[in-house]
Amino acid sequence: MKSVEDVTNCPNCGAPIEGAKCSYCGALLLDLADLEIGMPSFVRIKYKNVIRMFRVLPKDVRLEMDTNSLDYYADNTKYRVLRNDTGTLNLKMEILEDCDGVYMRAKRIEK
Repeated sequence: MKSVEDVTNCPNCGAPIEGAKCSYCGALLLDLADLEIGMPSFVRIKYKNVIRMFRVLPKDVRLEMDTNSLDYYADNTKYRVLRNDTGTLNLKMEILEDCDGVYMRAKRIEK
């Protein structure tokens, strides 16, 4: 399996790519290979047009793939090919710290 650093062409359009984003089609290569369940990590994310950084604790990763089959015949033999066409990736992370401090909220205390 290749890491993002090993990818030299965009998997979406085939254009040469440097870094994590294709300059031709804009496809983003998101590398989650270093994400470990139970180990705190830092995540940068764009939320409401603002790039934010959080320290998070990955809790769970679930990958569900929908498999379709295709039957074909060759030399009077039936073959079945299984392909993964679509799927769902769910990441559950607990926010440990808002590194930008924006989401600190004031709570009204009665007089």
